[in-house]
Amino acid sequence: MTSSANVWTRSSGLMRWARFDEALGRFYRPVVRPAKPTRLMVGLHYLKHGHDVSDEEVVERWLENAC
Repeated sequence: MTSSANVWTRSSGLMRWARFDEALGRFYRPVVRPAKPTRLMVGLHYLKHGHDVSDEEVVERWLENAC
């Protein structure tokens, strides 16, 4: 997964994030810890499947490039 930060930057202007919140927000409700933003979760899933990497790898790479 090369330059994942660039993928985030490019996709941020193209995605309809409010629609993801409406459709998926209920799945990211807090249980014990505070909920993560829907945009973050959708973005990580997008990168995971787009680059065919594991959950652990996409999180590691996101942490390396987090803003």
